[in-house]
Amino acid sequence: MKRLLMIVLLGIVTACPTLAQQNNDEQELIRLDREWGTASMKGDAAFLNRIYADDFTTSTPQGMRNKQQIVDETVKDAANLKNPAYTSDNYAVRFIGSDTAVMTHTGVASGEDRGKAFNDPHRSMHIWVRRNGRWQVFATTAAPLDAQQVLMQLERDWNDAVKRRDAAWLERYLADDFMWTSPEGTVNDKAKEITGIKDLTFETLDSTDMQVRVYGDTAVMTGSTTVKGKYKDQDISGAYRFTDTFVRRDGQWQIAASQVTRIAQQTATK
Repeated sequence: MKRLLMIVLLGIVTACPTLAQQNNDEQELIRLDREWGTASMKGDAAFLNRIYADDFTTSTPQGMRNKQQIVDETVKDAANLKNPAYTSDNYAVRFIGSDTAVMTHTGVASGEDRGKAFNDPHRSMHIWVRRNGRWQVFATTAAPLDAQQVLMQLERDWNDAVKRRDAAWLERYLADDFMWTSPEGTVNDKAKEITGIKDLTFETLDSTDMQVRVYGDTAVMTGSTTVKGKYKDQDISGAYRFTDTFVRRDGQWQIAASQVTRIAQQTATK
């Protein structure tokens, strides 16, 4: 028994550096990816030549592209941009061995192209390889996201942010004039909503049946939410319906208002 216990403990000790290293690598890859996005918008050829592997390949609407082709085209396109910006979120990184990783995330490229404003939300998948101690992009693909997909992802991200009490996320995505109407009819502004998350504890916070209607730079979402949790010592578990209003400002969707109604429990009758 003692021998078995020592083997198990040795396995745990041996695994810890691997897990720690993967966490470090994940943060490094996310940092590199964001720098890559910014470099692409600015046409930074030196950075792009470093980040792409020599055998890099990708599929574009114009066909397959290798490293040199994609660098040249990116630099050429960037020359026509004004006020370029790139933001990214929702990262997931899976390691295959110690020197290969598959990354997915969402991103938004925005700015002006030949005097015309653009805002391009998308979902990307990249394959990274580590060679000679340096991570590089081996292959990549991206698909555009429409407004409905962006807003549904934003709704899910909002739930996750509230569950982990992420005040920074709320500060970024709640509009400055945000208003929340509770099931009891009380109203919170943005400041109260952010400070109030410290009193919330959730085991479950899942939204379903989401439907979105987009009217230009305004959108309305309806759906249902299942909650298991507490506000301070009060049990707030149950089923709710919600109506959320979004506005797009400076190319970014924000949450302008939310109203929540508890769904009354149905009593079975014989």
